[in-house]
Amino acid sequence: GIEIVITENVVDSNNPSCFGFSDGQVCVEIAGGVAPYLTSIATADFSDESSELCFTDLPSGNHVVFVQDDLGCVVNSVALALNDPLQMAISLDALSPASCGDVADACGIALATGGQPTITYEIEGWIEPQVGNTLCGLLPGMDYTVIATDGNGCTVSGMLTEITGPAQVGVNANTITDVTCFGSEDGEICVSGFGGNGNFSYSIGECENFEFNDGCFGALAEGDYVICAESDGCTGSDTFTVDAPNAIQYGVTPSEENAGVSEAGACDGMFEVINEGGGTGNLTILWTLADGTQVVGNTIDGLCETEMGDVINLTISDENGCESSEDFLMTIGLYELKNNIQISMFPNPTNGIVNLSIEGLAGQAVSAKVLNSIGAEVQSTDFGTLSGIWNNEISLMGQASGVYFLNVIVGNESISHRIIKQ
Repeated sequence: GIEIVITENVVDSNNPSCFGFSDGQVCVEIAGGVAPYLTSIATADFSDESSELCFTDLPSGNHVVFVQDDLGCVVNSVALALNDPLQMAISLDALSPASCGDVADACGIALATGGQPTITYEIEGWIEPQVGNTLCGLLPGMDYTVIATDGNGCTVSGMLTEITGPAQVGVNANTITDVTCFGSEDGEICVSGFGGNGNFSYSIGECENFEFNDGCFGALAEGDYVICAESDGCTGSDTFTVDAPNAIQYGVTPSEENAGVSEAGACDGMFEVINEGGGTGNLTILWTLADGTQVVGNTIDGLCETEMGDVINLTISDENGCESSEDFLMTIGLYELKNNIQISMFPNPTNGIVNLSIEGLAGQAVSAKVLNSIGAEVQSTDFGTLSGIWNNEISLMGQASGVYFLNVIVGNESISHRIIKQ
């Protein structure tokens, strides 16, 4: 018969690209016999009527090709060998520690064996590729997955652990002393550092200008403060809060412009503290008169008109000794003329403007004169004929500080009152 010859001439034959892969290929040439030919690999099974000369997706090992010609003659090739590349392996070690516990400047080293040249390295999740097998930019205490890739794209990975460095520097609060009074600056924060080498200097605000001190910062107002600790160039910080009590708040009734004795020489004025709050603990309310008399409590009554230069002092204090103080004046608040006409003048003393209010007018002529302390007229105003409620201002802005007398004439009635210009 006619001899069929399968040659081992490699047309396009490749070993598997990676260890354990099944992507190898063998190709053969056929001569002799009677064409056409059927081919198969591994067994003489030609049921699929294939005529392929190249067989792909092969693992490593020996592969035999079978050929059947048109006359049914069958022949097989010698064993065609495919070989895996060397299996890849990787070893990883820490190379140099980080300079600080929170600084990513530690390095490790990777060494991969097997595979095909050239091997490159990368850290899983990192965008920037690594140059060579020294892996830097590592944070102490973290674990990193390192991937080695050979020239065929085969990979092996391992875990780089035990990245070391100094313990991260931080700050703990030992004591925080809040300010005593609203608006005062006597708060204090005392801290201690941890981590590093155990020797610390401290700063408040920005992490700079460190000083060796006991970690206490005083004369602080209410607010948040960043305190930093430093050890061998490594820093850590935290934010601490100094609180303050609420401001002492209160109201006083009647308001000063509405307060007053009923008439000259009367001592029936009063003030009352209302809606007091804030501060720390219980509040103490103390009224002090010009003669030194003191009254404790919300209400003070039996007040006479204050003399020039005299004031009624109100001081409210809390259990920390914090105080809120205010001075008041008691004037003749309301004058009543005939025919139910009422006149009020406030404030008194004044910084220059006296509010003049008249109620109950019924077509009377109204005028006012201002006299100085020796009786000389310094101002005169005719307001005309008025009815109902009337309000106006008397200005002493151009006059020197001192005692003046405001004379108000309504129809045929008049009233005069001392005014103090401050």
